[in-house]
Amino acid sequence: MQHHSRNPWVGILDPNGMPSAHYRLAPIVVYWDVENCMVPAGCDPYTIRDRISRFLRQLGYEGYIRIIAVAANIDRIPLFVRQGLHWSGIRFHHLHTHRKQASDIDIKRRIRQWMRYVRGPRNLLLISGDGGFASTLMDVEIHSHNTMVAYNEHSVSDLISYVGYSQFAWRELLQY
Repeated sequence: MQHHSRNPWVGILDPNGMPSAHYRLAPIVVYWDVENCMVPAGCDPYTIRDRISRFLRQLGYEGYIRIIAVAANIDRIPLFVRQGLHWSGIRFHHLHTHRKQASDIDIKRRIRQWMRYVRGPRNLLLISGDGGFASTLMDVEIHSHNTMVAYNEHSVSDLISYVGYSQFAWRELLQY
């Protein structure tokens, strides 16, 4: 497993790259840009929630995991994928629009709202590759929350590589 960590000295990750006690037990919210990081061919959508959970557990996180998938243009997501995500327990939000960047705007709004209501250490995993999230994730880090990024290797923005205490390739994450 390739685990890229930065700034382990800030107290979120210990010197071994594992989450410190406060973050290990803290809840984890996952925001997933489904159009940017689609379910790969050959990967059963019914198993995605379990794969993400196993991956996070393997990294040492023990808190409750909530996964929210967002898509602006549902026509790009096959019906069997939407059904699989829904039945696996992933909340799937269809924005009913074809506007460019609609998913990004919605996820940023959700992250800001999440930051307004959470107290204490929390973990956020963003599944995307869009550099438009860099400033939003930096805000999350400034508020002492742990940020992780899973990205699509073929469409990752250079900006996204500068945020997130831990970064992972989307396909790597799904191997669990």
